Amino acid sequence: MATPETEIVVGDPTAPADNSPPVVSTRTVEIVVSLLLLALAGLLCFDNWRTGIAWEADGPQPGYFPFYLGVLLAAASLYGLVTSLTTRIGAAHIFLTRDQLRRVMQVFVPTLLFCLLTQWLGLYVASLLLIAGFMWIIGRIALWKSPSTSSCRRGRSKRPWATRLVPRTRSSQRSCCKGGCELRVQKGALES
Repeated sequence: MATPETEIVVGDPTAPADNSPPVVSTRTVEIVVSLLLLALAGLLCFDNWRTGIAWEADGPQPGYFPFYLGVLLAAASLYGLVTSLTTRIGAAHIFLTRDQLRRVMQVFVPTLLFCLLTQWLGLYVASLLLIAGFMWIIGRIALWKSPSTSSCRRGRSKRPWATRLVPRTRSSQRSCCKGGCELRVQKGALES
């Protein structure tokens, strides 16, 4: 049994450095988010007011409840905005550093490109490129291994929408991709 003085520290070798310059403070993010939510609440209130917010003989008009939800959202946004402007606590706190922003963009930009490329290349080809790109750039796997590993599967299915990723046993992990995964048709997925 470990003594109370013993401390085990596990670090992420790819974690951003502590001395990375700040990009934005917590206070700035809170103000921007409060303003965006206030604008959304104003749009919701206006649109539902245009639809109708009165109470008729047979009940409320279509915009009655959504209008008041927009009013509640506007009130909460104003509270958050006033709180952010009057307190100086968030100004000293760093919300995002340059290294953290770089790590977020490493995932966001390829995912955005994946969504755009899906329209022209299809889901399967775009998924292959996304997974291969992540393996190559973030995983630091050789470029020639990435597409072959991300497209590896043992059998072809006549119904590709009925496949799912299934972990294999340890004894069969030496074959195909060395990752221990294969695509199998899910039993009973598409019974006629």
